[in-house]
Amino acid sequence: MKIFKPAWVNHGNEGMGIFSIDIHPDGSRFATGGQGEDSGRVTIWNMAPITAEKVEKDEKVPKMLCQLDNHLACVNSVRWSFSGRYLASGGDDKLVMVWSFSKYAGGSNPAFGSGGKMNAESWRCISTLRGHNGDVLDLAWSPHDVWLATCSVDNTIIIWDADKLPQMVTILKGHTGLVKGVTWDPVGKYLSSQSDDKSLRIWRTIDWQQEAVIEEPFKECSGTTLCLRPSWSPDGQYLVSAHAMNNGGPTAQIIERDGWKSDMDYVGHRKAVTCVRFSSVMVKKLVESSKKSQQAYACACAVGSRDKSVSVWLTSLKRPLVVIQDLFAAPVLDITWSSSGLSLMACSLDGTVAYFEFTEKELGKAMSLEDKNAAFEKIYGTSLLNKQRNSSLIIENPEILAAIENRTSKKGDTAQVNNSASEHTSEKPQVSISNCNASASVKLIPTNKQIETRTSDGRRRITPIFIPAAPDTGEAPAPFCSDNVQFSSSSEAKSKIIVEKREDIVVKPNVTPSNSNSEPLVENTNVPPNKLTTYSSIGVTLSVNVGKQASKRPAEKIVRGSLTNILTPMKKPKFMHGKTTMPDSLTATVPHQQSSKFSSAISENSKSLNLPSLELQPFERIEISNGQELRIKNDFSPSLYGAITVVQMQKDNDNVIWEQAFGSPVCGCVINSKYVALAFSDTLHLLSIKTGMHIISPIVLKALPSYIHLNSKSFLLYLVSTGHLSVICVDTLKTTLSDISIFHLFHQQNGGEVSLRNCTVSEKGVPMIVLSTLQSYVYSSDFHSWLLVSNNRDAMVRNSIHQTRNDPSAVLKATGERNLPLHALQHHNFSSGSMLVRSSELTPMCTFAFLERQLIACKTLESSIEYKFWLLATVRYLLQQGDERKLRIIFEDLLGPTHSGVKVKSSWEPTVLGLSKHELLRSALNEAASSLQVQRLYTEFSDQLNSATMDL
Repeated sequence: MKIFKPAWVNHGNEGMGIFSIDIHPDGSRFATGGQGEDSGRVTIWNMAPITAEKVEKDEKVPKMLCQLDNHLACVNSVRWSFSGRYLASGGDDKLVMVWSFSKYAGGSNPAFGSGGKMNAESWRCISTLRGHNGDVLDLAWSPHDVWLATCSVDNTIIIWDADKLPQMVTILKGHTGLVKGVTWDPVGKYLSSQSDDKSLRIWRTIDWQQEAVIEEPFKECSGTTLCLRPSWSPDGQYLVSAHAMNNGGPTAQIIERDGWKSDMDYVGHRKAVTCVRFSSVMVKKLVESSKKSQQAYACACAVGSRDKSVSVWLTSLKRPLVVIQDLFAAPVLDITWSSSGLSLMACSLDGTVAYFEFTEKELGKAMSLEDKNAAFEKIYGTSLLNKQRNSSLIIENPEILAAIENRTSKKGDTAQVNNSASEHTSEKPQVSISNCNASASVKLIPTNKQIETRTSDGRRRITPIFIPAAPDTGEAPAPFCSDNVQFSSSSEAKSKIIVEKREDIVVKPNVTPSNSNSEPLVENTNVPPNKLTTYSSIGVTLSVNVGKQASKRPAEKIVRGSLTNILTPMKKPKFMHGKTTMPDSLTATVPHQQSSKFSSAISENSKSLNLPSLELQPFERIEISNGQELRIKNDFSPSLYGAITVVQMQKDNDNVIWEQAFGSPVCGCVINSKYVALAFSDTLHLLSIKTGMHIISPIVLKALPSYIHLNSKSFLLYLVSTGHLSVICVDTLKTTLSDISIFHLFHQQNGGEVSLRNCTVSEKGVPMIVLSTLQSYVYSSDFHSWLLVSNNRDAMVRNSIHQTRNDPSAVLKATGERNLPLHALQHHNFSSGSMLVRSSELTPMCTFAFLERQLIACKTLESSIEYKFWLLATVRYLLQQGDERKLRIIFEDLLGPTHSGVKVKSSWEPTVLGLSKHELLRSALNEAASSLQVQRLYTEFSDQLNSATMDL
């Protein structure tokens, strides 16, 4: 046996503890996790200088491959996935980060706090898992990398779906103390966890329930260890725990799989055992018997302790194979074996690591994979090579199996339809650079030649070339080889690109002169004063850049759009060179000051509200459909008594369908399939879109118009500069809301400038406004007051983690609908600024509160589609949390009274927002069918629902 302590493996200054260590499955690297200079640190090291002294002395071979300082606090555990593709790390910052190798940027970026040393490899964080409310102490990948288990000081274990990170599978609750270690059964049937509550628990992976709780060997233990890392033997027959006690002495308890008996232990350490690690290799060993010598396999197990020593045991021997004492100056915190089973490494709180190398003569000859697989099939009846999830499901209700199969078939049908659609949508294959294989080269133009031309003013212009890069697939890194990597270079490599100069081509410069009247491209929503004027068409509010020289341009403005109202803004309109193009959905942009033309008529209150005034260009064209367009000519026809505004409806640019004359300029215009609403400085006119005739006499406005909006249901909203809002149903010519003030909403904010971001009316005639403070309101006629439906600055909302998975835009993707008033409101809020969430012990409570408020907001807005979406999102979250109590409350409300013997709820209604509660319950139970944790709750309510349906 050889022992080696590399002094160069450290985390910086002396005293920076190394809390975890793990060797890569291919044996070319190992990772350490622990303290950094001002944060947590994960470091990936080269294994070659450890195993070979010659390589260690070679200065060209890097010892440190990559240093990662993304964790905000100490890293307690690092573990490679079985495939070697991923590295997971968990720390005191309550986060779990999953890292993947990147083929780019290797050797070019220095490691932070490493004294300028360069990273030889590049690793990037592909997923950050937020779910724990306390420090993450340990983690483990399941066989075949199906799941990732993490444990924390919040007394829970979270199971993550390794194929769909950051999706949770379940949260295991049962421990009453800090959970300090987790490990998987190599068969994949059990997960074990050890905690400060003096217990070791076995969890079944088929339903995530407790199989056994072992407490007897730990009753005398004290919670003095930083970690408790148990380990399963590679044959799955034994589980060895960390800190246990026997007759007052510390031991590592051996727990047999058969009956979970704990009659044996590893003794000899003077202080508490902190970590246990079995080698993944099963070795052949001669075992003496009374009759004859027979071949048997054995498993090697290493034990680390607070007494600063490491012992190595074989299951075929009654005494330790070797005990190494006084190797460290502080407790041993973690141990790892190489995949060959002959190399062992340990790390300590003193910031050092040790390497142990054994021979086959000392440990035994490793069994081949075929022999190991044969042994597994003999013991368990299954192969080690099979990747299975819940291979032995225990399903109590056959309806659950049918529901699971139904959901699976639907997913398969969807995938088949998508594949079929992709085969027939286009005859020409479309190449996606991000998805192309590394072997397939996409060569659009020569990749080694650039063309240089000269503009007429003498400037050089080089045509860019396309150089496709091989995609970064994030596959497992190849074994590190220093011959293939250049680690230093004193000069840059000479470019191989050929520059071809073309003197026969003269290109005119595309540069806008300083005295040009053309308009700049406007893409910023923070629009300077007097640069934008609000223009509304087809029920959509958009902005047109007019500038100070707009009146000098004779160019016409063309606005294209459909006649259907769009309440779901998604993109910002682009304005360029005086022409406006309307995409399918738009974001309303509000200027920050009123037009100077009407500033004298604005009250003092309106100035504090910062409301704009409507104003159109001297000449406007609004293209509708079927060749029709509405033309507005402000001050176009001078008469004896002043300028006349002419509004015409034309078809095919020649035929005038109707026309109207007005004695003042039009400030704003909105259109739907029935009506045209024209806003003037003091009146509001309603016309028929077919005949151009007035519907009613002009409505006199109390102040200058700031917003007008006409939806597809013919609800017209107009807001004046004094902050008073009114809504008219044009079909019935009835005012549904009159002079509703929004003034107090602005003055409830705590300091800072407040402006109005959006103002619309839903298809139900409900006014909706969004402020720049990330707050959304709707007006309730029942309560005669504004209701707050969204507040992005609320601490509860910011502490909720659910909007990171089901944000307001998710309902748009899930339903494909556009009439989503809640999304229309929250789109502005959630698209503004960062929604960084810090996990805490209050996060589950805040997440449920956020979901509950989403449901209330859907009821307020009478949005049935969104209500169903957020109801099912709430059910999925409660299933993930395993909260049966709240699930039962939801199910009982949806079920209602079922039998005559049950007291009838007088207030219970069979529908909500026009949706059948029983159908909603059926959808919720369909979600619950995939969770075996609540299968009895599923069976209970499924039976009652079927019974209620039969009674009806």
